[in-house]
Parts: sequence; C-alpha cells; structure tokens
Amino acid sequence: MIALVSAILLAPGIVFGGLAAFILVEVLSGFFVRRRLSPRPVGRRPVAVVVPAHNEAAVIEATLSSLQGQLQENDRMIVVADNCIDDTARIARSLGADVIERKDATHKGKGFALQFALDHLKTSVPPETVFFLDADCRLAPGALDLVAGSSQSADRAAQALYLMTAPASANVKCRVSAFAWAFMNQTRMRGLDALAGMTRVTGAGTAIPWRIAGTLELGAGEIVEDLALSIVLAGQCEGPILIEEAVVSSDFPSDGRAADIQHARWEHGSLRIAFRRAPGLVFRGLASGNRQMAFLGVDIAAPPLTILFAMLAILLAIGTLLAIVGEVAVAFASAIGLAMLAIAVFAGWLVDGRRILPLSLAPAVFGYIASKSGVYGGSARASTRTWTKTDRDPARGGASDEPRPPGQ
Repeated sequence: MIALVSAILLAPGIVFGGLAAFILVEVLSGFFVRRRLSPRPVGRRPVAVVVPAHNEAAVIEATLSSLQGQLQENDRMIVVADNCIDDTARIARSLGADVIERKDATHKGKGFALQFALDHLKTSVPPETVFFLDADCRLAPGALDLVAGSSQSADRAAQALYLMTAPASANVKCRVSAFAWAFMNQTRMRGLDALAGMTRVTGAGTAIPWRIAGTLELGAGEIVEDLALSIVLAGQCEGPILIEEAVVSSDFPSDGRAADIQHARWEHGSLRIAFRRAPGLVFRGLASGNRQMAFLGVDIAAPPLTILFAMLAILLAIGTLLAIVGEVAVAFASAIGLAMLAIAVFAGWLVDGRRILPLSLAPAVFGYIASKSGVYGGSARASTRTWTKTDRDPARGGASDEPRPPGQ
C-alpha cells in the first residue's frame, strides 16, 4: 500500500520538479546563453499607437503625456474609449488623440477594445505598424522608437520590457509583488527569448506589423488576452522579440483588495489557459518543429511561483514521511525540484531584483506567500469569471465600477 501511494505521488513530483527545472534553465539561459542580437533601428516609419481605455480619466493624461513627446510626423494616437462613463474621451481629445468610442455592454474586455481599433484602422489606409499601450502605463523616453523601429527592422512583433512598480508609499507586500513581476517579465522572459527566439506579449508596449495585426481576431473575451495573443503569434512562428532596453511601467494598486483582484485575474486566467492549452502547444510544437510553440507551451505550464513552491513543499513533507519507511523517491524528486526553484529565484533576485527588494526585506517573502490566500479566496476567484477593471482609486476603497458577482 505504501509503495502504491509513493508511486502515485511520484508522478506530480516529477511534473512539478520538471517545471522547476525548466524555470531554472530559462533563468540561466537569459544570463549565460548568447542571445540573438535584436535589430537596432536606425530610424522608424510612422506607427498607429492604440490605447484601450475603460474609465481611465484618473491616469489617461499621464499616459498620453509620456507618449506625446515620442510621436513623429504622421504617427497616429488612437484612444479606444471603451464603455466609458467618465471623462476619458474628453481628456484624450484635449491631448490630441483620435478618440473612437465603443458601447457594448455584452462584450467587455481589453481584447474587444483592441479588435474595435483594428477594425477602425481597416476602414482607412492601414499603418505599417500598430503599437499597443495600456491606458495606465508610462513609456520611458525612447521606448516607442526602440520597439516600433525594431519591429519594422525585423518585420516581426516586438515587445518592450513591462514592469510593475511599487508606489513610494507601498508596503512590503507590494514590493515583493514588484519583484515577482520582474522575475516573470524580465528574468524569465529574457530566458525565453534566448531559448525560443521569442518572448510573451506581456500586457503593454507591443509593436506588431500590420501584415500580422490586420489578420488578428482579438475579441475572444479571454481574461488574460495578452497570453492568448502570445499563443496565436507563437503558432505562426511570429512571437515577439524582447526589447529589454525599452521600458513600459505601471503602478500596482495601492488598495489591498484591488491588488488581490488584479493578481487573481492574472493568475487564475493563466492557470485556466495552462490547463487548456499548454499540453497541446508542446505536442504540436514538437511535432511540427515549431520551437516557439513548444517552449511557450512549457513556459505557460509552469504555475505561479507560490503554487509551485507550495506543491513541492507539500510533496516533500509527505515524501519525508514515506522515506522513513524506505520509499525515498517522492522526497528525492520534490527536494530536487525545490532546490532548483530556489536557485532560479535567487539568481533572478541577484541580477534583477536587488534594486526592487533589498536583502533586508527578504523575510517579507513569507508574509507575501501567506497573503496569497486573498488571491485564491472566494471573492477574488469570483472576480475572474468575467472581465473586471482594476480600480486604482483608494478613495473608493478599491471598489470596481463593474457589477460584483452575486452575494459580494
């Protein structure tokens, strides 16, 4: 009986350990594998910048201001005022944006707004390149030229480095979240770019040639529409190259409940896509020789770090009990997996995380792990069933302007 239990538990131990091994390889590849040199643009041709915005009056001015100074002659700045009931459209027009308003109470979400913009562009002379920027993001100086110019030089999609920052008043939990975000979007995506020649579409700062963008169908209603787009592009061997020197940034919500809802949307949405799509991506990628699809499939199969650490720790605890009676396989597999994952995270912190999370704050990681119950609790899970806007206004207690699920 004990041998049977050991055999049953060994399977998840090998799977989770294998995913930890992949993360370690991904991280180290970004540091040590000679990366394909991303083409550096001498100049760039006109682009259409698309900014989807749903009730973003509080932040749209800062976003468009960071963009205005980087626009060239014949560039277009298009704001999709998506089901807005505030002053988003008026503010955007006052800053010179071409505002198109979308009213559709049934089909909500960023993907539908982006598709609305693409359909609008099809009615005129389409641009050579489309650049997507979220309404709550800031472009670092020169980022538009770097990303759009690199996309045009390579004739393929390009992705800026997208980082979430902790506000000056942020608590320690928020700083740990900022490091976790950098580990995903910088450390691991640098490694994925080295291994597969592509990175993920990571939310904002994405340039796509019109020959690709004009064929996309983005109105699928996915909660994590950026990951869905990554899968589409990888399937065409058109995954974006990472332009790490070009930075797009945004702030985490200062309200705890809003932050939990935001994390829940990302993590639950990613887990759903991983369960549905990751195995098929790996098998199809290997069968067709599509390296981008195969590597992306393994990359998205890896669950959030907190879950992966927890699963391996639980297996190690059970495996230790089994080892007492002579069944050591589960303990061995889970211990190796935990060690590899710990090395990967430490390496990421050493290179990319020390400026975000000083060593003196390292003990806060344990509190961060404990706080994840808010992300996987009933309220946060319910918020992921449909698209929900993240509220960044602490004066409203983080309440969304979207209807809450029944009973909330």
